[in-house]
Amino acid sequence: ISVWVALGTLQSFSDYYFLAAAAMDDAAAAAAACASKKRRRKEPVPQNPPPSTEGGGDDANLDLISRLPDEILGTIISLLPSTKGAARTAILSSRWRHLWRSAPLNLSVDFVPYVQERDQIANISKILAAHPGPARRLSFSECGHIRLRPSLYDSFDGWFRSSALDGLEELDLYGNDNCPLPLSVLRFAPTLCVAKIYCCAFPEIEAAAPALSFPRLKQLKLHSVSISETTLHRLLAGCTALEALQLHHISGLSTVRIVSPTVRSISVSGSHSILYNEEVLLFSELVIEDAPCLERLIPYDVPGPRTVRVIAAPKLTVLGCLSREISNLVIGTIIVKDMIPISFTAAVRTVKVLALQSIGLNLNAIVGFLRCFPCIEKLYIQVNVKC
Repeated sequence: ISVWVALGTLQSFSDYYFLAAAAMDDAAAAAAACASKKRRRKEPVPQNPPPSTEGGGDDANLDLISRLPDEILGTIISLLPSTKGAARTAILSSRWRHLWRSAPLNLSVDFVPYVQERDQIANISKILAAHPGPARRLSFSECGHIRLRPSLYDSFDGWFRSSALDGLEELDLYGNDNCPLPLSVLRFAPTLCVAKIYCCAFPEIEAAAPALSFPRLKQLKLHSVSISETTLHRLLAGCTALEALQLHHISGLSTVRIVSPTVRSISVSGSHSILYNEEVLLFSELVIEDAPCLERLIPYDVPGPRTVRVIAAPKLTVLGCLSREISNLVIGTIIVKDMIPISFTAAVRTVKVLALQSIGLNLNAIVGFLRCFPCIEKLYIQVNVKC
């Protein structure tokens, strides 16, 4: 067992934790790379084919990329980091002139200095009007001026309805003023693979409405989003391929229940609100009812949730960070109160990485955790020292 003790702030501890969470993946990747190198040593080195003189001699062989099929070139263009860079490929040669319009659109709306908001809004509309679709990615930068807010609601609704965004796979959206999401965003449900929503209000979905279905969605992040319990649970029920779920500072609910046959990683944090001059914790309870593929459970300690209950997660491998912000932790028969294990009848042997925070020098508590999780290989502990 490896034990890491960090003295400092939570931010530094998080760095240690994520190193631990990736340790098993790194080991697996290193083993695969080693095996691949051994195979390559045994394989004969292929001889380079003689240069072709067809179509103009040596000069024709210099631009091998342009000889690729349109589908491959279109994929390359769609993976360029900026929309401007993708559009500029049209000036490379006559071969590339039409490719940007036929490639999947990657529209990234970033912060542009010295450009007024109305001009940037007009440019977005022009790009969507000029591109026939489909789209791979639509991203609004955190630092940009263009955010979903009441004054731009109609603009966003119009953009979401544009045919240029048909087949959208990735959506990265920031809002302001808790502005509600346009319902038109749900038309991307059949094709979305990654969705990250910040600072918005998710529209209420009535019980009589058709069931939501996100058959390809693998990554979902909701940050500072207002959403009801009913709507969130209907949303999660429709994510039949979900692998990574992040819920941070969400409001409008108190309990989140997870039932997912595919999710592998969950990270959560609560949210505080001031009510009658008192601080109230929103999203105070997380319940993992049935998650047969869950490997990583990451409850951030500032703030909450106060209660974490894991009923069924037979593959749980990485747990933490755990702190006194989580006053009640139940995993199977293990019961932990205020970071002190008080009872268990059956140990959880699947957990290999455990992260603890603010446990102080309570060795009895540490020993108690080791008894609850006897197969731990890496233990991370942060101790805040007051000078």
